[in-house]
Amino acid sequence: MVGLTEGQLLRGEAIRDDTRMPRVTRTISRREALTSWGVIAVLGVVAAGVLWKQSRFDPPDPGLGGDVTAPRSGGNGLFASLPGGLEPMSAPERFSPATLSDKIDGRAELYLSAGFAGLRAQRIRAAADHETWYEVFVYDMHTARNAFSVFSTQRREGVKGLPFATQGYRTGNSLCFVNGANYVEIVASRTGEKAMAGAESLGRLLAGAPGTGGGDLGEAGLFPAEGLIPASVSLTTANAFSFSRFDNVFSARYRDGGETLTLFLSRRASPREAAGLSDAYREFLVELDAKEAEAPAGMWLVELDGSFEGGFSTGRLLGGVHQAASLAVAARRLARLRAAVEGKAP
Repeated sequence: MVGLTEGQLLRGEAIRDDTRMPRVTRTISRREALTSWGVIAVLGVVAAGVLWKQSRFDPPDPGLGGDVTAPRSGGNGLFASLPGGLEPMSAPERFSPATLSDKIDGRAELYLSAGFAGLRAQRIRAAADHETWYEVFVYDMHTARNAFSVFSTQRREGVKGLPFATQGYRTGNSLCFVNGANYVEIVASRTGEKAMAGAESLGRLLAGAPGTGGGDLGEAGLFPAEGLIPASVSLTTANAFSFSRFDNVFSARYRDGGETLTLFLSRRASPREAAGLSDAYREFLVELDAKEAEAPAGMWLVELDGSFEGGFSTGRLLGGVHQAASLAVAARRLARLRAAVEGKAP
């Protein structure tokens, strides 16, 4: 660059150096131009495909843990045939204990702790209205007791029962019920009678199929009927009432006058285990500063934080009362429970 005059410096001017190399201008060939336009066209097609795919339902990716299997010829995944007006929306999926959280992240532990063996799931839709669809979940819980446990743990209050399932209910957009060792959920994309009629038709098909495993619920049918709050029987498979040794404990809610309380039952392997576990629960409560209270013969009662807890054992059954507001009600309900189950599990 040549020197600048004082005026040029003040005006911020610069003088080009004529000795600088000349600018080179490159001309793009016709072949390169066509290639560039081709790449742009391909990218446009890919973008359009992505937008189209996002606007439609995309069946789950088997890489996320589900074993997605296309429906076999003549079959529809979970169903041998579907009710009129319904058709498969997705291929069926299968999930194991190792992959369950891929499907229901956040809720998997509830099922896994209760003996979960496998999940089958599929989406079904209305043939004439693709905005109305259903996601069907069939959880194999290995035994009927396990299936009842997850059902009862999640059961809501004030729900409507199902005509085809003794242990089942309906909410605004879902059905939940027990079928043998299977716990079934059917969730609809819409509320309303028309949408739920389709959900019930699917539920009836599944309820009519044999549930894997099976077996009765034992203690669930032993609770006295008087004062029993409908659909309140539940099963806790571990840590019932915060006592680590209490597993497989059935409980039921009762009304007695103006009070509500809980009764519980659990069948153990032997009379010795039942008696020892009942005593251990009482000792656990005493360690929490519970105070001994007067109880009917052969039973025990304690007061803890203003409510009453009690228990007994008879044969292989242990039973008790939980959170009764008054001593009189606790003693009366405890005695009635023992009378109802006496001799039922020698």
